[in-house]
Amino acid sequence: MRATPSHGSPTRSEPRGWPEGKADDDVVGSRADKGLRRLADRLTHSSTTRSHSDFFLPYLQAGTRLIECGCGNGQLATGLAEFVAPGEVVATDEDAANVESAAAAAQRYGIDNMTAIVAANGRLPFPDGHFDAAFAHGVLSSMRNPSEGIRELCRVVRSGGYVGIRDIDLGGTIISPEVGVVSRSFSIIERLMAQSGGNPRMGRHLAECLHNQGLADVKLSASYQCEEPSGERHEAYEVMAKVLSESPNVDLAVDMGWTTRDELEIMAAAWRTMAAGNMGYFATAFCEVVGRVD
Repeated sequence: MRATPSHGSPTRSEPRGWPEGKADDDVVGSRADKGLRRLADRLTHSSTTRSHSDFFLPYLQAGTRLIECGCGNGQLATGLAEFVAPGEVVATDEDAANVESAAAAAQRYGIDNMTAIVAANGRLPFPDGHFDAAFAHGVLSSMRNPSEGIRELCRVVRSGGYVGIRDIDLGGTIISPEVGVVSRSFSIIERLMAQSGGNPRMGRHLAECLHNQGLADVKLSASYQCEEPSGERHEAYEVMAKVLSESPNVDLAVDMGWTTRDELEIMAAAWRTMAAGNMGYFATAFCEVVGRVD
């Protein structure tokens, strides 16, 4: 499901096929355990990477020099590289293991116009105006200071180039059936993400952030990612359950007085029941913005 403005048709035909891949391993925050990181990854990186960049493709064309910040396992970057070929794509990530995975993905799919490097999202090793376009998906919501990331994205894009950002907003999550403990579990998840340095509702702030950086012709759109209780996206339900039942998330939530251990166990069991019964509707909201660098 997608609501988009009218801003013209893509300048390239759709690539032959966008690689299918699992979630990458981006870092949400120093206090989050692997389970919480898996949740952030699962909510921001579905198996169909093509849908993550639809809103930005009309601003790209053959020969575009593009940077993707926070590339994770490189599934999205490889698709973008095919789309802008023979243009160059530089995929960056703060995690060396992710960069290795991204490079391996490019080799696996025969992509020769993509380079993956380790770089901090807030300190990109490129001169001003080096790229024609910059892209980030699910990155700013995990940064303690997202303004630094946005500022760097804008800095490395030339005048007349475009910056495209897509990020999560848990405030728009759709859950059915609306079981009390399941709905309340999102309050706990949001608090855990915020405590670890992220912003689970970053999406709604993206437009303001681009305007604050002085970008022109800012366009807004939104879309949903639906997590099915069975099939390949069953994993999302299990990840939710694990986040609510594993340390140190449990310890932190209880120590902060947000909930009790008994309630967390009930929440985790409710998610597993939804998955086991092949029931429920779980859709995550994403906000998308594009702006032109003057």
